[in-house]
Amino acid sequence: MYSTHGYDSEDEYCPRNVCLDVGELSADTDLTKTPTSGQEYLQQVVLEASKYRDVVVANIDRSKLKKQNSNSNYGYWNFIPEAPPARDDLKPTKAWQSHQMENFLALKSQVESIKAKLSEDGINDLELVNLPKAEREKKWKALVLEQKIVPSLKLMLSFDQVRCENLIIYVNEWIEQKLIDIWEVGPLLYSVFVCMEMPLDSSIVFNLRTLARHCAFTRVQENNLDDKKLATLNLFICIISNFFAQKDLMDARSDGL
Repeated sequence: MYSTHGYDSEDEYCPRNVCLDVGELSADTDLTKTPTSGQEYLQQVVLEASKYRDVVVANIDRSKLKKQNSNSNYGYWNFIPEAPPARDDLKPTKAWQSHQMENFLALKSQVESIKAKLSEDGINDLELVNLPKAEREKKWKALVLEQKIVPSLKLMLSFDQVRCENLIIYVNEWIEQKLIDIWEVGPLLYSVFVCMEMPLDSSIVFNLRTLARHCAFTRVQENNLDDKKLATLNLFICIISNFFAQKDLMDARSDGL
């Protein structure tokens, strides 16, 4: 992230700082001129980038591409389009979202403190719960969908980053295959979010956004949502948009609450 005057607005839940100060920019800068210093080079990069849109979507012929496999880094992911806007009565208030984020960050801090203390004592790579390897989707499917594993502190301490990331991918696939509803794995996903470390690979960010969109679509399309199911959907959208810094997915009510 580059800036001439610092970050415009501090993120409440995931603050970020300016990486490099490139100095004052001038619209008269000659982009064809060979830069004579590192600062001039960065200024040219920033000015050149400002000419283009922040997001450019490629027109891809997906019929020629190979479907993404959970155990492979090659292929493409199914793109979930933006969900239609939800009614205000389905969206959480700002106060509710703030309260949920406080609880989430408090639990995350506690788990990180326990891991740090164990690490100081020379205890690393915990396996308090016998878990499948990250790439064993069939075993994870049996554990989650059939045995319905219950989250616990031992389970959370046994999660590593790769398992957390793969579980997000698996859950998205199971939702698309209509094997589960999101709220059925609510406690497990919450535990995974608590254990995930930043920064994240772009493919995992994509899968988090996909999960949030699944939540948004379900919230709009499901006719028989009780308060508990609705709260689960709203909670995941809240965490993904706030903690994982996907602000464009954040819920905002028209009444300002």
